[in-house]
Amino acid sequence: MYKTKFVGHFPFKHTQRELAQYYTLYRDLMAYWHSVLPNDIVDCSYEDVVMSSQKTMRRVFDFCGLPWTDESLKFYENKRPVTTASTLQVRQPVYQNAVGGWQRYESFLAELQNVLNEDTAGKSSPY
Repeated sequence: MYKTKFVGHFPFKHTQRELAQYYTLYRDLMAYWHSVLPNDIVDCSYEDVVMSSQKTMRRVFDFCGLPWTDESLKFYENKRPVTTASTLQVRQPVYQNAVGGWQRYESFLAELQNVLNEDTAGKSSPY
């Protein structure tokens, strides 16, 4: 969020507190949808996607009832225009060197972590 200049209105990016509060709203929203549609949502962590791409993608395809094709692993060869901040990323295979990258900035994220800790104190995982 703080390494890329995003175009558009993102009111939650101004402070770590706002970002953490926005994230807790997302977690609450997903917990709601999991309670209403318990078998209709598949969750994938970033780490699963990059560390076990094919396994994770197959799980999503199966969940959606889609046939698997090995071409799905070559998304980076697609020539369609990309107009997002990830333009360069989608033109290369999945890479793992960003996993844990946040740790380089951990000493600067105390406010964010405090808000997230306050929100999760005494709570179990929403899903």
